[in-house]
Amino acid sequence: MKKPTSAAVIITKPTFHGHMVPLGYLYVVAALKEAGFPTIAVKSDASAGAGLESLVDAIDATGAELVVTGTSYKFHNNCPSSTIESAMAAARAAKKSDPGRRVLLVGPLNAAVYESLLKEPAVDAVALGEPEGICADFAASIRDGRPPSDIPGLALRGADGVVLTGIREYPDPDALPFPDREAADFEEHIGHSYFSPRTTEVLTSRGCPFNCSYCFGARSSRRNSVNSGAPFRGASPERVVEEIDLLYRKWSVRGVKFSDVEFCASSSRVENICALMLSKGYKDLRWRAVTHAKSVQPELLRLMRSAGCVNIYYGVESGDERMLRVMNKKAALEDIRETFRRTREAGIKPEASFLLGVPGETEESAENTIRFAMEIKPFVATFHVFLPYPGIPLESRMKKEDAQHLDDWDVYQLRVGKSYCDIPPERLEALSKIAYRRFYLRASKIVELIFCALREPTMRGYAFRILAGKNEGSWLRKMLVGRRRLGKDPGAKRRECL
Repeated sequence: MKKPTSAAVIITKPTFHGHMVPLGYLYVVAALKEAGFPTIAVKSDASAGAGLESLVDAIDATGAELVVTGTSYKFHNNCPSSTIESAMAAARAAKKSDPGRRVLLVGPLNAAVYESLLKEPAVDAVALGEPEGICADFAASIRDGRPPSDIPGLALRGADGVVLTGIREYPDPDALPFPDREAADFEEHIGHSYFSPRTTEVLTSRGCPFNCSYCFGARSSRRNSVNSGAPFRGASPERVVEEIDLLYRKWSVRGVKFSDVEFCASSSRVENICALMLSKGYKDLRWRAVTHAKSVQPELLRLMRSAGCVNIYYGVESGDERMLRVMNKKAALEDIRETFRRTREAGIKPEASFLLGVPGETEESAENTIRFAMEIKPFVATFHVFLPYPGIPLESRMKKEDAQHLDDWDVYQLRVGKSYCDIPPERLEALSKIAYRRFYLRASKIVELIFCALREPTMRGYAFRILAGKNEGSWLRKMLVGRRRLGKDPGAKRRECL
């Protein structure tokens, strides 16, 4: 009997999302272990050159024959944070003392940039689809001495260039093991959120049924062209609640952030999840979900609230009807207004994501977005600046010279280096910060947050993290009180104070 191949999964962390649970990596660890391969997770903050020697030592200590690392931190999200340079540093570290080690890169961005990734000599193969089955098959090929070209879902070097090994079907979420939360000191990934103590993340579905033009997770994105099967797949309600129950009882988790791109895509599935959660009798479990503004109806909202839902984050994106059509949002401003009204009526705090700088954006449409954000009064609002992730539906409208540096793909950018609309990049950067200040520094919003902090202890902790610049608070604090770059618009300073 052949000795099982040992593996090391290197968790590379980005600048902003490092405080979030690395669920994608933990799913890979679990899948490799389930397939019989001894696997250890190694955390790395190494970028190109930073901490490389300590990373070499950490990899050597594992004795791993296979090293897996990721080019993105949020594997199953629609806006993955790029960690490509860190992944390359990990690949070089893996090969430094043992050139015979195999290095496999995983991550959703791979489907669009695999040719660039394979230019790094330390990288042996690039996984194009969701990584669990691919990693297990790759480890088995090393153990059995078989060529990886027999494994569907890979990009490899060939004699005449890059070779794709074939289309791989997306996995059924119910067929996968739970993420191995003990592989990475899970207590580090249980924190106090603004809605509940001891909060962590759970992924109940993969993919998205919508086709927003700017979105990396869109139905027609290049990511789905190298895989087969339904882009959106939801785990069964029974599996979802089994995982929640494990977290609740084993780790005393009392808050859940559902990391799904579109939690409410199937209302019947959500109804069954809520019914099962209610049957468990959780009295102190609170949770938050992300969904589309047209995915919820009053009856579903009321059921979600009764099952513990306290916040819903909606991808609103724009307050301008023309830009909503450009984005292919399939929702009008009146639809969004009605959803926010119904959400509040159900006793749930609505939140909103907004996106500035999509091709076609103007100063007027950006101003409409900022005003709309204040009109619908989300509890939390984010104002991102568009980045053209490779493979999005809008890609056909982008120029070749619009290509980004490999590690520039992070939606939480503090500095805007390039604009893809007629607004200059420095002005877009200013508009994003102005939007935050106009939204959060209004007297009415400040009073709301003060009263919320007085009523809810978890909000006091969240406010402290913002003031202290910890985790997500560091980014928000920089947006609110960081150095101003207002651009040349003479009305900018006046509007910022409104």
